[in-house]
Amino acid sequence: IKVIAQCMLDEQVELSEGCIRIKVLLDHLAPNLHEDERFSVFIKMYDALEHMPTHEARKQTDKRVIFKLDQERFKLEEDNQHAILSASKALLEHSF
Repeated sequence: IKVIAQCMLDEQVELSEGCIRIKVLLDHLAPNLHEDERFSVFIKMYDALEHMPTHEARKQTDKRVIFKLDQERFKLEEDNQHAILSASKALLEHSF
């Protein structure tokens, strides 16, 4: 979790990808953190992105659809950037 958070802060991983990964890891490691308002952005992003195809399904989806979905994803990242980066910093300070 901390590695992914640091990678988001260092712009080594896309914010949407990092949010999805952190949300899933928190589900298993520390589900109680989902109740902490500082980390609510991870669930918000996950919920907003879960309808988007990944892996093989993405490869088989029409490129025009993928383009529109990517535009939606980039907008979500932009709109939530401050909250995502703040939550990532807070995760680095959290003791697991």
